[in-house]
Amino acid sequence: PGVVCSIALLAANLVGVSDLQASPWGGDTSAKARIYLLVWMIVLFLGVGFGFWAAVSNWFVTEFAGASKWPGIALIAQVLLIMVSALLYRFARPAPSDDM
Repeated sequence: PGVVCSIALLAANLVGVSDLQASPWGGDTSAKARIYLLVWMIVLFLGVGFGFWAAVSNWFVTEFAGASKWPGIALIAQVLLIMVSALLYRFARPAPSDDM
């Protein structure tokens, strides 16, 4: 799950903010960029969901429930931190200015 979330983090941030805005001259570049971003955000959230599922099924409810739960907690923390960093890097950046 961590690898899937890391790839989604990189792929979702390949699209620039200016690519998501509609072009006044037509074309479907912004639509393709939005679909690309949507697909990778879905992959990111699926990776997080799979991380939770793997942690719960392997460390919290099986016969290994008496063993250490720290690997499951580490997996959940890993995918959550990757998701938060992907979302912060994607949406917290300021828009590029036209002051050149």
